[in-house]
Amino acid sequence: MQPAPSDLAAAIRRAIDGKTKPLGALGRIETLAAQIAELQGTLAPRMETCTLTIFAADHGIALEGVSAYPQAVTRQMVLNFLAGGAAATVFAAAQGIPVQVVDAGVAGEPIADPHLLSHRIAAGTRSFLAGPAMDEGQARQALETGRRLGAAAPGEAAAFGEMGIGNTASAAMLGHKLTGLGLDGLVGRGTGLDDPGLARKRAVLAAAAARTPARLGPERALAEYGGFEIATMAGAMLGAAAAGRVV
Repeated sequence: MQPAPSDLAAAIRRAIDGKTKPLGALGRIETLAAQIAELQGTLAPRMETCTLTIFAADHGIALEGVSAYPQAVTRQMVLNFLAGGAAATVFAAAQGIPVQVVDAGVAGEPIADPHLLSHRIAAGTRSFLAGPAMDEGQARQALETGRRLGAAAPGEAAAFGEMGIGNTASAAMLGHKLTGLGLDGLVGRGTGLDDPGLARKRAVLAAAAARTPARLGPERALAEYGGFEIATMAGAMLGAAAAGRVV
């Protein structure tokens, strides 16, 4: 994940500017074309194939009442992904994009399906209200598993998604601890909390935030507040990028 050599970047710019069009006329398309060419290290980039990988795991914080739905919905959605009936898989099918579904830690017994990639770390994270969602070893395992999956995903592009009841609580905490932005601007209704539910979610997350320093580094933040599926997806993004794929 190193920047392109300056001579390559200049050559790409000349190639784009030399097309039959006014300078800069294609706007955002030119920016994307240059980015893809730099990433692939060529003046003739290709972008024809892609794989969508969906990571699934459960969050212990869901047991604190921060979601409108129970943890069991995660498992139901994994089965829906595998059957091709979820919005993401329908969109992917319409574009001819193959889909991989990864169990990074869905609660309960392992799901028996030959099309499911099992990389379970545990049957869900712990609640991060009282302590870390996962230990440092689990966070490293998730990142390294993701790196391997991201590097091996077929295609010039790699698309990623995740599923796990409680994931918006985790995302809000990660945003808060990584950027310093206030929780009020980051915590929302998720999949449809009513006003009392939203108030409870805000209170739970404020209490969880208070037990660690205001800002955390990425790996510490993932261990404290992440989900197995989020950490594995983060690793997959790093692995795909290092392999020269567009993410």
